[in-house]
This record gives sequence, C-alpha cells and structure tokens, in this order.
Amino acid sequence: MPEETLHPKDLSAREQDVIRLLMQGKSNKEIALALKISRKTVEEHLTSIYSKIGVRSRAEAILWGFAHLRDFPH
Repeated sequence: MPEETLHPKDLSAREQDVIRLLMQGKSNKEIALALKISRKTVEEHLTSIYSKIGVRSRAEAILWGFAHLRDFPH
C-alpha cells in the first residue's frame, strides 16, 4: 500500500458504506441489495475506492478499511 494514504473522510459517504459492507465479507450482490443499488454501481464504487486508497484488490481494500475505518465514525 502507498505510504501516503487517503483519509477516510475523503471517501464519499456511499463509498464508506460500500467498504464497510465489504469489510463484513459481503459479496457485490449482497452490497447491492443492502444499499438498494445495482451490482454495476457497486463495481463502480469499488473501482473508485481502490483508486483513491491505492490498492489493487478486494483483500487490500479490506485491510485498508480495518486500518483506517475501524474507529472512524460512520
């Protein structure tokens, strides 16, 4: 992961919702159902999140979330 990472508040509210559900082990389909959005929209949010936080995989995004969002208010 890059040394300079994004602060959680720099993710949109919806991106924070998506990554929090991702951290719970939810699939894209489950995230879409929970947020009442399409799977395609979930994929677009994940692409944006990965780019913003400087990761390449779901696993890296989850690790970033646990490191940066655990104590960050929702």
